[in-house]
Amino acid sequence: AGVSIIPVGIGGSERVMGKGAKFIYPRKLVVIIGKPIPVPAAIDGRMPRTAVKEVTAQLHEQLQKLFDEAQIKAGYTAK
Repeated sequence: AGVSIIPVGIGGSERVMGKGAKFIYPRKLVVIIGKPIPVPAAIDGRMPRTAVKEVTAQLHEQLQKLFDEAQIKAGYTAK
């Protein structure tokens, strides 16, 4: 689509509604929105594999960083 990717880190969500939970519990939840990651323009409708790998690596790094930061701000330690 040629639009930037906005990474988002959410911390504390597993305490709000953990796996198998039937109810939502009032707990602190932190959402951190990261800086946009620009996506290179496609050539003939396709993006080169190297560009995909670079954007994927950058996205993975930012998501982990934002998640860890959100977990700390929510009062939980990062795993």
